[in-house]
Amino acid sequence: MRHPGLCLEEGVGKFVDHHAQKMDVLMSLDYLIHDWGKLCRQLKPYSRTVFVDMGASLNFMNQTSPTMQLLETYRKFGFLFDHVYAYEMTLSAPDVVYSKIPSYLYAAYHWINVGVQSDPNHMHNPFKMILDNFNEDDLIVVKLDIDTPKLEKELVTQLENNPALLKLVDHFYFEHHCNQDEIKVHWGRTTDSVDDSFQLFRSLREKGVAAHFWV
Repeated sequence: MRHPGLCLEEGVGKFVDHHAQKMDVLMSLDYLIHDWGKLCRQLKPYSRTVFVDMGASLNFMNQTSPTMQLLETYRKFGFLFDHVYAYEMTLSAPDVVYSKIPSYLYAAYHWINVGVQSDPNHMHNPFKMILDNFNEDDLIVVKLDIDTPKLEKELVTQLENNPALLKLVDHFYFEHHCNQDEIKVHWGRTTDSVDDSFQLFRSLREKGVAAHFWV
């Protein structure tokens, strides 16, 4: 669920008295594994590339946001997104938001400054937007991290149980808050267990969605 250095004493011991360095390990994306070759082979000449970001705040502890890091990784491997839909409930002025994103995203970036909804028919349910506008030939990547477990669970359940949606979403990044000892200082107590989390991600992967633990 995080970079393995967080759980290995030799990986974090030297950071005990250095909070910033501990946070670097906690927020590192180096553990993520992608099959870039498969992604390339699945693309058609007319495929659209779509990134849907639920919880898109760019104010991230004086660091580059993990989402921007992820988008840069995709770009380095040849995937420049045509559409980036950034949903964020906390109000931010567009000029401030656009000052924090790289210039290559200006034409693709849609700042949607509202909270997402789980009602399948609501205009602010990103999954409804995907179902209404895209198809199986498009590359669709979704990140969910809104720090509202009940709403997150409702959205994940929609993805897991909707065959049409499962055919559309290729990669799914989700920070699933569960009772993991190494991260409970940041998450507190939650109702889901580590086993619940493993079962969820296994289910999504078995149904064809490349599901990744997010930071």
